[in-house]
Amino acid sequence: MILRRVYGVAVDEFPRPDLIISAGGDTLAANIALARLTGAPNIFFGSLRRYSPDDFSLALNSYPASRPGGNQARILKPSPADPGTLPAADILDHRDGPRVCGLLVGGPSGDARWTERDWERLFQFLRQTHLTLGMTWIVSNSRRTPSRVSDRLNAMSDDTASMMRRFIDVRTAGSGTLLDLFQNCAAVAVTADSSAMMSEAVWMRRPTVALRPADMVLPPNEVEYRNWLQERHLFRELGLGDISPERYVTALREVTPMAENPQEELAKLLAGKLPAVFANKIES
Repeated sequence: MILRRVYGVAVDEFPRPDLIISAGGDTLAANIALARLTGAPNIFFGSLRRYSPDDFSLALNSYPASRPGGNQARILKPSPADPGTLPAADILDHRDGPRVCGLLVGGPSGDARWTERDWERLFQFLRQTHLTLGMTWIVSNSRRTPSRVSDRLNAMSDDTASMMRRFIDVRTAGSGTLLDLFQNCAAVAVTADSSAMMSEAVWMRRPTVALRPADMVLPPNEVEYRNWLQERHLFRELGLGDISPERYVTALREVTPMAENPQEELAKLLAGKLPAVFANKIES
Protein backbone atom coordinates (compact mmCIF):
# COMPACT_ATOMS: atom_id res chain seq x y z
CA MET A 1 0.00 0.00 0.00
CA ILE A 2 2.82 2.44 0.88
CA LEU A 3 4.68 1.77 -2.35
CA ARG A 4 1.55 2.07 -4.44
CA ARG A 5 -0.19 5.05 -2.85
CA VAL A 6 2.74 7.14 -1.56
CA TYR A 7 5.48 6.41 -4.10
CA GLY A 8 3.45 5.45 -7.17
CA VAL A 9 5.28 2.14 -7.63
CA ALA A 10 3.44 -0.61 -9.46
CA VAL A 11 4.57 -3.40 -7.14
CA ASP A 12 3.15 -6.20 -9.30
CA GLU A 13 5.35 -5.12 -12.20
CA PHE A 14 8.44 -4.27 -10.15
CA PRO A 15 11.39 -6.59 -10.87
CA ARG A 16 13.00 -8.22 -7.83
CA PRO A 17 16.16 -6.23 -6.94
CA ASP A 18 19.39 -7.82 -5.74
CA LEU A 19 20.04 -4.88 -3.44
CA ILE A 20 18.17 -1.78 -2.23
CA ILE A 21 20.13 1.39 -1.48
CA SER A 22 18.75 4.75 -0.40
CA ALA A 23 19.60 7.89 1.55
CA GLY A 24 17.58 10.65 3.18
CA GLY A 25 14.36 10.65 5.18
CA ASP A 26 12.03 10.65 2.16
CA THR A 27 13.28 7.20 1.13
CA LEU A 28 12.98 5.42 4.48
CA ALA A 29 9.48 3.99 4.12
CA ALA A 30 10.04 2.92 0.50
CA ASN A 31 13.32 1.24 1.41
CA ILE A 32 11.71 -0.81 4.19
CA ALA A 33 8.56 -1.64 2.24
CA LEU A 34 10.46 -2.83 -0.83
CA ALA A 35 12.79 -4.93 1.30
CA ARG A 36 9.85 -6.60 3.03
CA LEU A 37 8.09 -7.17 -0.26
CA THR A 38 11.05 -8.66 -2.13
CA GLY A 39 13.29 -10.04 0.60
CA ALA A 40 16.28 -8.17 -0.87
CA PRO A 41 18.99 -6.81 1.46
CA ASN A 42 18.72 -3.07 2.03
CA ILE A 43 21.17 -0.31 2.95
CA PHE A 44 20.27 3.15 4.19
CA PHE A 45 22.48 6.18 4.83
CA GLY A 46 21.24 8.89 7.16
CA SER A 47 19.20 9.40 10.30
CA LEU A 48 16.67 6.63 10.98
CA ARG A 49 14.16 9.07 12.50
CA ARG A 50 11.61 6.85 14.27
CA TYR A 51 12.30 3.72 12.24
CA SER A 52 13.99 0.68 13.74
CA PRO A 53 17.56 -0.22 12.70
CA ASP A 54 16.34 -3.81 12.52
CA ASP A 55 14.42 -2.86 9.38
CA PHE A 56 17.71 -2.59 7.45
CA SER A 57 20.45 -5.01 6.49
CA LEU A 58 22.87 -2.15 7.13
CA ALA A 59 22.24 1.38 8.41
CA LEU A 60 25.07 3.88 7.83
CA ASN A 61 25.34 7.25 9.56
CA SER A 62 27.99 9.86 10.22
CA TYR A 63 26.54 10.64 13.63
CA PRO A 64 26.29 8.34 16.68
CA ALA A 65 23.47 5.81 16.52
CA SER A 66 20.36 7.31 18.11
CA ARG A 67 18.64 3.95 18.48
CA PRO A 68 20.28 0.67 19.58
CA GLY A 69 20.05 -2.55 17.66
CA GLY A 70 20.37 -3.70 14.09
CA ASN A 71 23.43 -3.64 11.89
CA GLN A 72 24.73 -0.08 12.11
CA ALA A 73 28.05 1.48 11.16
CA ARG A 74 29.51 4.96 11.44
CA ILE A 75 31.32 6.48 8.47
CA LEU A 76 32.75 9.76 7.27
CA LYS A 77 30.23 11.81 5.31
CA PRO A 78 30.82 10.39 1.82
CA SER A 79 31.74 12.22 -1.36
CA PRO A 80 31.32 10.97 -4.95
CA ALA A 81 34.88 12.03 -5.82
CA ASP A 82 37.69 9.48 -5.87
CA PRO A 83 40.75 10.72 -3.94
CA GLY A 84 42.77 7.97 -5.59
CA THR A 85 42.91 10.10 -8.74
CA LEU A 86 44.73 12.93 -6.94
CA PRO A 87 48.46 13.41 -6.49
CA ALA A 88 49.69 12.84 -2.95
CA ALA A 89 49.46 15.87 -0.69
CA ASP A 90 52.78 16.78 0.91
CA ILE A 91 52.42 19.67 3.35
CA LEU A 92 56.18 19.65 3.88
CA ASP A 93 56.94 20.85 0.35
CA HIS A 94 58.12 24.10 1.93
CA ARG A 95 59.70 24.60 5.34
CA ASP A 96 57.07 27.18 6.31
CA GLY A 97 54.11 25.25 4.94
CA PRO A 98 52.53 24.36 1.61
CA ARG A 99 53.02 26.70 -1.33
CA VAL A 100 49.50 26.23 -2.73
CA CYS A 101 46.41 25.90 -0.52
CA GLY A 102 42.73 25.59 -1.28
CA LEU A 103 40.03 27.63 0.44
CA LEU A 104 36.37 26.56 0.48
CA VAL A 105 34.15 29.48 1.44
CA GLY A 106 30.66 28.93 2.81
CA GLY A 107 28.54 31.61 4.42
CA PRO A 108 25.77 32.36 6.90
CA SER A 109 23.69 29.38 8.00
CA GLY A 110 21.33 28.41 10.76
CA ASP A 111 24.34 27.59 12.93
CA ALA A 112 26.75 30.35 11.92
CA ARG A 113 26.46 34.11 11.54
CA TRP A 114 29.09 36.05 9.63
CA THR A 115 29.86 39.68 10.40
CA GLU A 116 31.83 42.07 8.23
CA ARG A 117 34.65 41.71 10.73
CA ASP A 118 34.71 37.93 10.19
CA TRP A 119 34.96 38.38 6.42
CA GLU A 120 37.69 40.99 6.80
CA ARG A 121 39.67 38.66 9.03
CA LEU A 122 39.39 35.95 6.40
CA PHE A 123 40.69 38.26 3.66
CA GLN A 124 43.46 39.49 5.96
CA PHE A 125 44.47 35.86 6.62
CA LEU A 126 44.83 35.27 2.86
CA ARG A 127 46.99 38.36 2.50
CA GLN A 128 49.19 37.52 5.49
CA THR A 129 49.91 33.95 4.40
CA HIS A 130 50.90 35.25 0.99
CA LEU A 131 53.09 38.09 2.26
CA THR A 132 54.84 36.21 5.07
CA LEU A 133 54.94 32.62 3.77
CA GLY A 134 54.57 33.03 0.02
CA MET A 135 51.41 30.92 -0.11
CA THR A 136 49.01 31.23 -3.02
CA TRP A 137 45.39 30.17 -2.93
CA ILE A 138 42.81 28.45 -5.10
CA VAL A 139 39.45 29.61 -3.76
CA SER A 140 35.89 28.40 -4.28
CA ASN A 141 32.70 29.95 -2.98
CA SER A 142 29.33 28.25 -2.38
CA ARG A 143 25.65 28.97 -2.88
CA ARG A 144 25.53 30.49 0.62
CA THR A 145 28.42 32.89 0.09
CA PRO A 146 27.08 36.47 0.03
CA SER A 147 27.29 38.08 -3.43
CA ARG A 148 29.44 40.95 -2.18
CA VAL A 149 32.00 38.45 -0.82
CA SER A 150 32.00 36.46 -4.05
CA ASP A 151 32.41 39.67 -6.04
CA ARG A 152 35.40 40.64 -3.92
CA LEU A 153 37.00 37.22 -4.39
CA ASN A 154 36.43 37.49 -8.11
CA ALA A 155 38.09 40.92 -8.20
CA MET A 156 41.09 39.54 -6.31
CA SER A 157 41.52 36.77 -8.87
CA ASP A 158 41.79 39.36 -11.67
CA ASP A 159 44.82 40.95 -10.01
CA THR A 160 47.94 39.38 -11.53
CA ALA A 161 49.92 40.23 -8.38
CA SER A 162 47.27 38.67 -6.15
CA MET A 163 47.78 35.80 -3.73
CA MET A 164 44.93 34.00 -5.52
CA ARG A 165 45.81 31.61 -8.32
CA ARG A 166 42.23 30.94 -9.28
CA PHE A 167 38.71 31.67 -8.13
CA ILE A 168 36.12 28.95 -8.83
CA ASP A 169 32.82 30.83 -8.79
CA VAL A 170 29.88 28.45 -8.43
CA ARG A 171 27.58 31.15 -9.76
CA THR A 172 29.06 30.54 -13.21
CA ALA A 173 31.02 27.30 -12.90
CA GLY A 174 28.21 25.35 -11.25
CA SER A 175 28.56 22.63 -8.62
CA GLY A 176 30.92 19.68 -8.79
CA THR A 177 33.84 21.78 -10.00
CA LEU A 178 36.26 21.38 -7.08
CA LEU A 179 38.46 18.66 -8.59
CA ASP A 180 40.86 21.28 -9.94
CA LEU A 181 41.23 22.75 -6.46
CA PHE A 182 41.99 19.42 -4.80
CA GLN A 183 44.36 18.36 -7.58
CA ASN A 184 46.51 21.47 -7.29
CA CYS A 185 46.66 22.21 -3.57
CA ALA A 186 48.65 20.55 -0.80
CA ALA A 187 46.29 21.59 2.01
CA VAL A 188 42.81 23.01 2.48
CA ALA A 189 41.18 25.65 4.65
CA VAL A 190 37.40 25.63 4.87
CA THR A 191 34.98 27.94 6.63
CA ALA A 192 33.64 26.02 9.63
CA ASP A 193 29.97 26.72 8.84
CA SER A 194 29.96 23.94 6.23
CA SER A 195 30.25 20.39 7.52
CA ALA A 196 29.81 19.07 3.97
CA MET A 197 32.76 21.03 2.58
CA MET A 198 34.91 20.12 5.56
CA SER A 199 34.07 16.42 5.18
CA GLU A 200 34.78 16.55 1.44
CA ALA A 201 38.26 17.98 2.06
CA VAL A 202 38.94 15.23 4.62
CA TRP A 203 37.55 12.64 2.18
CA MET A 204 39.97 13.89 -0.49
CA ARG A 205 42.82 13.22 1.96
CA ARG A 206 44.00 16.80 2.14
CA PRO A 207 45.25 18.25 5.45
CA THR A 208 42.25 20.34 6.51
CA VAL A 209 41.79 23.30 8.86
CA ALA A 210 38.34 24.76 9.55
CA LEU A 211 38.13 28.55 10.11
CA ARG A 212 35.40 29.45 12.59
CA PRO A 213 33.49 32.76 12.64
CA ALA A 214 32.90 34.36 16.04
CA ASP A 215 29.19 33.54 16.24
CA MET A 216 28.73 29.84 15.56
CA VAL A 217 26.73 27.38 17.68
CA LEU A 218 26.46 23.83 16.35
CA PRO A 219 23.84 21.23 17.35
CA PRO A 220 25.12 18.49 19.68
CA ASN A 221 25.31 15.78 17.02
CA GLU A 222 27.42 18.00 14.76
CA VAL A 223 29.74 18.91 17.63
CA GLU A 224 30.20 15.21 18.36
CA TYR A 225 30.88 14.45 14.67
CA ARG A 226 33.62 17.06 14.49
CA ASN A 227 35.11 15.89 17.78
CA TRP A 228 35.17 12.37 16.32
CA LEU A 229 37.13 13.62 13.29
CA GLN A 230 39.50 15.69 15.44
CA GLU A 231 40.19 12.73 17.72
CA ARG A 232 41.29 10.85 14.59
CA HIS A 233 43.54 13.83 13.69
CA LEU A 234 41.70 14.29 10.38
CA PHE A 235 41.25 18.06 10.75
CA ARG A 236 41.78 20.97 13.11
CA GLU A 237 39.67 24.06 13.83
CA LEU A 238 40.87 27.62 14.42
CA GLY A 239 38.89 30.74 15.28
CA LEU A 240 39.12 33.61 12.84
CA GLY A 241 39.57 35.94 15.81
CA ASP A 242 43.08 34.69 16.51
CA ILE A 243 44.09 33.18 13.17
CA SER A 244 47.62 33.75 11.89
CA PRO A 245 49.82 32.15 9.21
CA GLU A 246 51.90 30.49 11.94
CA ARG A 247 48.87 29.01 13.71
CA TYR A 248 47.53 27.76 10.39
CA VAL A 249 50.77 25.94 9.55
CA THR A 250 50.99 24.51 13.07
CA ALA A 251 47.43 23.22 12.82
CA LEU A 252 48.16 21.62 9.43
CA ARG A 253 51.10 19.76 10.91
CA GLU A 254 48.81 18.31 13.59
CA VAL A 255 46.60 16.72 10.90
CA THR A 256 47.16 13.20 9.61
CA PRO A 257 45.20 12.63 6.38
CA MET A 258 43.60 9.25 5.83
CA ALA A 259 46.14 6.71 4.59
CA GLU A 260 43.57 4.55 2.85
CA ASN A 261 41.23 5.70 0.10
CA PRO A 262 37.90 6.19 1.94
CA GLN A 263 36.07 4.67 -1.03
CA GLU A 264 38.05 1.46 -0.52
CA GLU A 265 37.51 1.65 3.23
CA LEU A 266 33.76 1.94 2.70
CA ALA A 267 33.80 -0.94 0.19
CA LYS A 268 35.52 -3.20 2.73
CA LEU A 269 32.96 -2.27 5.36
CA LEU A 270 30.13 -3.13 2.97
CA ALA A 271 31.76 -6.41 1.94
CA GLY A 272 32.12 -7.44 5.56
CA LYS A 273 28.60 -6.55 6.68
CA LEU A 274 26.34 -7.37 3.74
CA PRO A 275 25.05 -10.86 3.02
CA ALA A 276 27.58 -13.20 1.45
CA VAL A 277 25.97 -13.03 -1.98
CA PHE A 278 26.67 -9.29 -2.20
CA ALA A 279 30.16 -9.63 -0.71
CA ASN A 280 31.01 -12.02 -3.54
CA LYS A 281 29.83 -9.46 -6.09
CA ILE A 282 32.14 -6.80 -4.61
CA GLU A 283 35.12 -9.15 -4.87
CA SER A 284 34.32 -9.99 -8.48
